[in-house]
Amino acid sequence: MTNTEKETSREEYIAALLADVVALVCYEDNQVRGRASGFVLQPSRTDTAYLVSVHHLFRKHKTGWHLECHVVNKSNGDLVIPAQSEAAFRSISRRETPLIPLPKPTLVSGGLEAAPKVDIAVFPLGLKRTLGEMTPELLAVGLRPDVPHFKPSCVVTLDLSECYGFGDWNQDEHHPDIKAAFRQPCYETDLAVDSVTDNVVVFRLNHNHPGHDRYYGASGAPIRDTAGRFAAMLIDGCTSTHTIRGVVLSEVLPQLLPSDDET
Repeated sequence: MTNTEKETSREEYIAALLADVVALVCYEDNQVRGRASGFVLQPSRTDTAYLVSVHHLFRKHKTGWHLECHVVNKSNGDLVIPAQSEAAFRSISRRETPLIPLPKPTLVSGGLEAAPKVDIAVFPLGLKRTLGEMTPELLAVGLRPDVPHFKPSCVVTLDLSECYGFGDWNQDEHHPDIKAAFRQPCYETDLAVDSVTDNVVVFRLNHNHPGHDRYYGASGAPIRDTAGRFAAMLIDGCTSTHTIRGVVLSEVLPQLLPSDDET
């Protein structure tokens, strides 16, 4: 593979990481109070989808959490939100961004009192029905709400020799006076497995840890292999050891999702 081909492959990998993650936002009194990330699994033979994220999002803000839908151009399928495009955002205010209120989550045995190492929560969603009822303002201007989702079979066993990555649109700012929003991506690739203990995997960054502000709102993002399969979920990091930590999904999710022939 040439250097150009390698760079193109890396760009496509990062683009997929960013396209498939979903944003969670704590939105109360017309203000963003908190932010996290997640991903959605849709088992077969059921209309219920399952948003997977961290449960530590409830530590500071107990209510007001929503799943922020993507917004797609109906005519060509282009992603409008999230995107780094002033023109795409200009006619869409924060108030018009489709938000799905999060229901009570399913937690691992022990609930919120369980050890922080099991920092995961699953939210059941009637996704198809909810999207069909949402946001006539968007439909009227040729846009539609969407949420990327995957079969549980996309969750695979962690491979200690594999390199991993995650991506997230976690840095955003809103300008209501001009009805514009801007969002910056955060991503990491070439994450190497350092250790695994009690269903928590530690990954080594390939550079110094840039500080926690860089990753604010990224907790809950899926950590994926180079084939795009889900192996872990980001929970936190450590600046002194230049590492990040994730929950090993194949070990924990079976406790939280209904049995399915796709898993």
